[in-house]
Amino acid sequence: MTRTTLETPEEEARLDARAATLLLGWAAASAEETAAALGDAARVVRGAEAAHEILGRGDVAVLCLGAGLSGEGARTFLDEVYARHPGYQGCNVVLAAGPDPEVFAELVSADRVYYLTQKPPPPAEVLHILRSAAEHVHARRSRPPEDEDEEQALAIHRVLQITERLARQAGLAEAVARTEEAICELVAADRAAVLLYDPETDTLWNRRPEAGEERRESAAAGLVSYSVRTRAAVRLDRVGADPRYDGEADNDGGPVDERFLAVPVLERSTARVYAVAVALRAAGEPSFDGADQRQLEVLAEQIAPVLGRFLFRHELEERAARRHGVRGTEAGRIFREEALEHHARGVPDQGQLLQLSPGWTRWTYPLLLLLFAAAAVFALVGSIHEYAGGPAVVRLEGQTDVTAPLAGTVVSVEVAAGRRVAAGDLLARLYGVQEAAELDRASREFELGLAGRLRNPADPSAERTLGPLRAQKVQAERRLEERSVRAPHDGTVGDVWIQAGQHLTPGQVILSLDGGDPRLGIVALIPGHYRPLLRPGMPLRLELEGYGYAYQQLTVESVGDEVVGPAEARRFLGPGIGDAVPLTGSVVLVTARLPAPTFEADGRAYAYHHGTPGTAEVRVRSEKILFALVPALRALWGRNG
Repeated sequence: MTRTTLETPEEEARLDARAATLLLGWAAASAEETAAALGDAARVVRGAEAAHEILGRGDVAVLCLGAGLSGEGARTFLDEVYARHPGYQGCNVVLAAGPDPEVFAELVSADRVYYLTQKPPPPAEVLHILRSAAEHVHARRSRPPEDEDEEQALAIHRVLQITERLARQAGLAEAVARTEEAICELVAADRAAVLLYDPETDTLWNRRPEAGEERRESAAAGLVSYSVRTRAAVRLDRVGADPRYDGEADNDGGPVDERFLAVPVLERSTARVYAVAVALRAAGEPSFDGADQRQLEVLAEQIAPVLGRFLFRHELEERAARRHGVRGTEAGRIFREEALEHHARGVPDQGQLLQLSPGWTRWTYPLLLLLFAAAAVFALVGSIHEYAGGPAVVRLEGQTDVTAPLAGTVVSVEVAAGRRVAAGDLLARLYGVQEAAELDRASREFELGLAGRLRNPADPSAERTLGPLRAQKVQAERRLEERSVRAPHDGTVGDVWIQAGQHLTPGQVILSLDGGDPRLGIVALIPGHYRPLLRPGMPLRLELEGYGYAYQQLTVESVGDEVVGPAEARRFLGPGIGDAVPLTGSVVLVTARLPAPTFEADGRAYAYHHGTPGTAEVRVRSEKILFALVPALRALWGRNG
């Protein structure tokens, strides 16, 4: 590997003109390291004129500007390059575009800047960029003209059609035959051959179904073997003139003056050779040219996966045949030829076909009859039940909801949950400034009237004035007392639903007050159309959410007389749980008593709690299975249940 660092244009003139990567504006150490990694094609210059000298000779593939030419300086230099060298067709890489890459937007749009960065990246990444740019230039220069590109596209289209037909073949022999026909069609060959390569035996072989024989040659001699060994194509004007020629392997003993073209069919990823495609023309026909070779190479590349699948399946069949001692042509058949011939001769008690009726089929029919009879009896005596189901909620009965007597704002809550209170104890106060002021005024007027009466007991007018003042004072005291919510009876405070500053409406629940004898029950919300079928005493099954299949068997205690809407049902359940129950239509309220304060699930006991949701089902009617299967029978025998 040789590399030169150029100081002046004169030194550059002594170099061979060749496509190269030109490094300009680089630090000396980085330039030396990068050029060493790139190899002979790398050139380092330290001046714009030296670079222009090389660019003028047209031997630059990639121009890479380092940190020494950044931003506007790099843009100015590139403009000079295209102004002084209109024929320059290389790739430009800018490693220090600066904070404003928009300076190079016009060059990027014109495909004159291959890659740019604001700051130079590490040397390893720069090497990847430069190598990619060189490959891009090589691909662009090797691109065929438009007319040749169109011809190549047509050829590829024909190859794809051939590949589709090949993939639809039934077996390997048919696929090889269709491939040979396709080779003759594609390159105008007089005859063709596809020799399959067997790596286990290191042989080239081909089976001819019409001749019923298999051709197998060693892969160590001949032009086709050379193509297998080197994985390269071979094109000759006279096949016999080549010292590598082997008559039996290359053209099956044909004339030695035939035109010859062989291309290996191989898998690109592993370089495994599947076969060799051979095309032959008579001596009087034109020789195979480069276009023919390219078309055959494209065909070989496209058919390689398809041919590989056929070969793989063929190998599996051969292994199975060897394992069972069957010839390869017979491996896929159900009956052997000998068995079919023996059966055709009609020898008694010999060569009988396989019997497919074992002994167990004799008692299958009676068993099916017995099963049918059992099903008919079950349909006559069995019943199916209809259940009315809906959401259910556990409720603590014996609980009083204390409500607001009038509208107002809560000033203070005097109790907390769990506190024991007596009848008349203060629970909450509502805002009553006006009532307090009215009571204060009435009290002062009453006290003044009472003082005047005591000063002059004989004055009858003072006696008459004192009565109305006393009534006003009593009325003011009653209004103020209405702003205080008191316990209606002894009990324990349950849930508290208000807080200071909250505005209340008349009848709004303030808190719940538990009595001395709480009882647990449930309220089920059954769809309203089942109301005529519901009555007390019916069995009810409860399943609580989160405890699947832990059914509680209860009895309906009461059924609501009316069918109500969702809003009324939620009002009945109360503010604590009403909003959590999903309701979409009219319902009827059904209640039941829980027999115990606990229930069992998964072998453990759990306590019921107020508001626990679940699902309730009530069996409302039953009918025979036969009536459900044949509804018309109901009119004859009536309906059971």
